[in-house]
Amino acid sequence: MEIKGKVIQVGDLKANRNNYKTRDIVVKTIGDYPQWYKIQFDEKKAFLLDGYKQDDDIIISVNLRGNKWTSPKTNEDMYFLNLVGWKVDREQQQVTATDHHADREIENDDLPF
Repeated sequence: MEIKGKVIQVGDLKANRNNYKTRDIVVKTIGDYPQWYKIQFDEKKAFLLDGYKQDDDIIISVNLRGNKWTSPKTNEDMYFLNLVGWKVDREQQQVTATDHHADREIENDDLPF
């Protein structure tokens, strides 16, 4: 699954109680109904976020990871869903001939064939 959007925030590498390290990025999608997604990268993939900053246009490939946790006090089951990133790319802007030569008009009637 891919998420396209603008970078809102890139977090630092953080460790939990079990010394499992993660790094988060927050992305806002573009469109009529924007969404904000917090995407987690584990320590083996955290370096992929190096070089990205706020307002960068990116595409992130993610997997959905669901977890179950049972409370030791109440024996109640809780379920969690995380977006786990595994690939990041800059979104490429499409460039047309008029973008390269905005000061010139391009005529199609002077082709040599």
